[in-house]
Amino acid sequence: MKALPKTIAEELTKKASSMEISIEEYLFDLLFRELDPVTSAEKYITGAQQLLEQAEQELKAGNLRQAFEKIWGRVRSA
Repeated sequence: MKALPKTIAEELTKKASSMEISIEEYLFDLLFRELDPVTSAEKYITGAQQLLEQAEQELKAGNLRQAFEKIWGRVRSA
């Protein structure tokens, strides 16, 4: 995946922060908002599982803050 232009990354960060969610959660919400409810739920669950797997890897690597943010984001959005 290509890196986003700095201005777009900053705007994503600002929007997600104002909602007190991670950038990943913000993007999930944007992408899945217009899907039918069943497809949206399936994709959201898959995305949540992937974030939890990433959190597990962060824990194994000793990156507690990153792991916590991913786990907390999933809990809050459930």
